[in-house]
Amino acid sequence: MKTIAELEDFMTKPSSQLINDLRLVDGDILILGIGGKMGPTLAKMTKRALVWIKK
Repeated sequence: MKTIAELEDFMTKPSSQLINDLRLVDGDILILGIGGKMGPTLAKMTKRALVWIKK
C-alpha cells in the first residue's frame, strides 16, 4: 500500500462473515465509541457492508 486511501480501503473492507452477520440484523445499528481510535474505521466498514448487502 502506497497511499492513505489504499490503507483506508484495506482497513474498511468488510469480510464475508460481517456481511452475513449484518444480513441478520433487523433494526438500527448503534456503534458506541465512534469518536475513538477505531470508531471511524468500524463505522465505514459497517456502512460498506450495508451498501454491499443492498446491491
